[in-house]
Formats: sequence, structure tokens, C-alpha cells
Amino acid sequence: MVAKLNYAVDSTAKTVTVTDASTFGAGDDLNVVNVSVHDKDGNRKQGQITADAGNVVLDVSTLNLNSLDILATVVSTQGAKSDLGTYNIGSTALSGGLGNTANQGNRN
Repeated sequence: MVAKLNYAVDSTAKTVTVTDASTFGAGDDLNVVNVSVHDKDGNRKQGQITADAGNVVLDVSTLNLNSLDILATVVSTQGAKSDLGTYNIGSTALSGGLGNTANQGNRN
């Protein structure tokens, strides 16, 4: 599995959209992506993606948009797991990607 997610922050609507872009080996597929967006003040919003190339839109209006982090776990139908994260997205990049390469970050 090569886990990959794309994100976009809409500072006007105060939302974060996270979209699955993972690829899987033969006989494997996406089971779920657990997504958590949090700020440095300890506030958090959570959601899930349950379909290939699906997305989740999280309302972050109660979070500090200048200090957002995304943490996610991608889980395949065969039980492979990959933990991903990107930090300070509200202050550095309003869109981008997070992922692993060559199965880095995968765990059983």
C-alpha cells in the first residue's frame, strides 16, 4: 500500500477537505481513513473516509486556523495500516498532500 491523502483548507468557509489518493496492491483496497484535524490549543475535529478517492469535509470554525495539523491512519481491507501527518497547514500551505513512499509508515 502507498498511502496518500490530499488536503485543502478553505479559510473563508473554515473547512478542511481531506481526499484519499492511496494505491493498493492486487487483492487489497481501502477500508477506512480516520482523519483528525487539531490545533495547538487542543481543539479537534474528526472524520472518516470509507470509499476509494472519497473525501471528508471537516468544519474547523472553532479551531485556530493558524495552527492546524492533520493526523490520519489509512487502513486497507487486508489490515495494512499507515500513519500520516502534516503540521502547521493553516500557516504554511492551504493545500497539499501527505503520504508515504515505498511503504514507509506502514504497520501491521
